[in-house]
Amino acid sequence: MNIIKITKEFQGRELTLETGKLAKQAGGSVFASWGETQVLATATMGQQKVDRDFFPLSVDYIEKFYANGKIPGSYMKREAKPSNEEVHIARLIDRPLRPLFSNEIRNEIQIIITVMSLDKKTPSDILALIAASAALMISDIPFEKAVGAVRVGYIDGKLVINPLQDDLSSLDLDLIVAGTDSAITMIEGGGNEIPEDKVLLAVKEAHEVIKALVDFQLELVAKAQKPKKTVELFTWSDELKKALEEKYFNRLQAILNIPSKIERENKRATLYEEIQENFNHQETLPVEQIRGLLYKMESSIVRDMILNKNQRPDGRELTALRDLHCAINTLAKPHGSALFTRGETQALGIVTIGSEKDKQKIDLTKETYNKDFLLHYNFPPFSVGEVSRLVSIGRREIGHGILAERSLQFTLPKKEDYDFTIRLVAEILESNGSSSMAT
Repeated sequence: MNIIKITKEFQGRELTLETGKLAKQAGGSVFASWGETQVLATATMGQQKVDRDFFPLSVDYIEKFYANGKIPGSYMKREAKPSNEEVHIARLIDRPLRPLFSNEIRNEIQIIITVMSLDKKTPSDILALIAASAALMISDIPFEKAVGAVRVGYIDGKLVINPLQDDLSSLDLDLIVAGTDSAITMIEGGGNEIPEDKVLLAVKEAHEVIKALVDFQLELVAKAQKPKKTVELFTWSDELKKALEEKYFNRLQAILNIPSKIERENKRATLYEEIQENFNHQETLPVEQIRGLLYKMESSIVRDMILNKNQRPDGRELTALRDLHCAINTLAKPHGSALFTRGETQALGIVTIGSEKDKQKIDLTKETYNKDFLLHYNFPPFSVGEVSRLVSIGRREIGHGILAERSLQFTLPKKEDYDFTIRLVAEILESNGSSSMAT
């Protein structure tokens, strides 16, 4: 084994990145330790380009119960589907990494982060993101910009960098900031009415730590990087692009100025069908690129409308609000209900009040506790005028539900005044804009 290991002191605990001992057949593999929290991050790329019209990246974050000396509480006594928290952290890792890849890559790339040891001091989410970045950087996958991550918060008015696990519940501000040495690529968090200048200070302090973490990863890269593979990138037909712009640019621009989303979508679908038929007989042109090129044309039109004409796609100026409408007691029997409509986005919130026995038992590797505020977000296909199978909730529903739950949890009554279980369900009935904000 050619084991390469680097170590530095980080926030009072030893941070280690190691490669060459575990998962050596992966494209890139890093075993990262911070205190006694340890994760294995692997990044692997498929050999062949796949026939898809998008960049096929997947990120999975898995917590093993053995990491904290526990046996799963499920009937099968083994890890089953990811918990909401695992899905949330997987999305958190995905967001700052995805934009740094070339969008024209069509080889499947899979990042898997496994939490194998977990102490009571060190949260695993920050370490997982750092390890995922390091695994990509030393791998043969085309990825050139290291990403660092840090949690910042305030406890009793004092700024804290990477607080301990036990301190997370005491934070007035809990931000996870990720980025490169030159820019921030993601901010996620929540806070209890923190002034804007304090949030800005926290982000600035976080970026200084991120720069140091990027330099630390580059030490490993200098010793362990594999030669990067040259992959065949997806290319667009300049001939088809020119033909589409010459014939359909003005019509598409007119359609994107239609205020009603339904009317706009119907006319756009009709135009797409017409274009498809007109180009089907031209064998020299790659017809499968039509939708992608039309999407690029739409993006260009919308960008020009916003930046140069001070106008949104539905005709509004940038400072104009959509029509707002709120109503309560929409449903007769539930304990509480409210309907919120903003333009063509509509959310129906339904609240149910339960007792102590209705609390949800959350069995995680780091802790087991009873949860008394539940927010469940549902996004049915009819909300965007589409038809699809109703399957189990996906990462999107979980992520948006957590986003809204985090926003609302600071407004709940104090436990000593109101010790009940609250379940809030958000049924998204229409969507043309942020349905998580509507929730």
